[in-house]
Amino acid sequence: MRDFIVLKKIRDIEKKFYELIGIKRFRKMAFGFRKVLCFPILIFFPKEMRKRFFENPSNYCMKRGNGIQDLKDFKLMLLFNTLIHIWGLWVGIPLVKDLALGIYTALQGLLIVPPFVVNIYCIFLQRYNHIRINEVIEKYEKYEELKEKREKLNREKEAKEKYDDLLQYIEMFSKNVENLNKSKQEEGLKVVGSKKFNIPEIPVNKPKVLSKKVA
Repeated sequence: MRDFIVLKKIRDIEKKFYELIGIKRFRKMAFGFRKVLCFPILIFFPKEMRKRFFENPSNYCMKRGNGIQDLKDFKLMLLFNTLIHIWGLWVGIPLVKDLALGIYTALQGLLIVPPFVVNIYCIFLQRYNHIRINEVIEKYEKYEELKEKREKLNREKEAKEKYDDLLQYIEMFSKNVENLNKSKQEEGLKVVGSKKFNIPEIPVNKPKVLSKKVA
């Protein structure tokens, strides 16, 4: 439990750091740039088709309809995106190094630095989304756990009520059998049983055994 609390605090600090460097604005800019980039192609398509294009499940758009499972599946897409941007970052490191050494001009640096920074922010964005998805999954699992406990308590309560009703019925039945015993004594019939639950016994006439006298 203590490790979980420490991990949650670290995760909250990491999340605040991403928000502090403007990850939310970057996310809006990234999706806005995607729309602008696709606009020359999608302008010739109907409105419904354009809408489906941006809502179709992909590594940047989560599938919907299966509840919490969609979030778990999308976490794999976040990992895939992270690997793509790590590769882009790895490719850009030698170029940034050469730029720092003065091999490239400032104009060439304008073509090197922005993609490098974008890849860094994209990695941060995947991690930020991963944290948020984990928070939703944990809340959902906690809710399901509480729901299961509540249903279990309700089932136990219902079973106890049925058990109490059964005991009351048995006691009532026992009293009725006792009253029946008293009322049938005059007629030569007898009903016997336990104190709590009397089971009627069928009277059986035992035959007489004749003994022979030995001379």
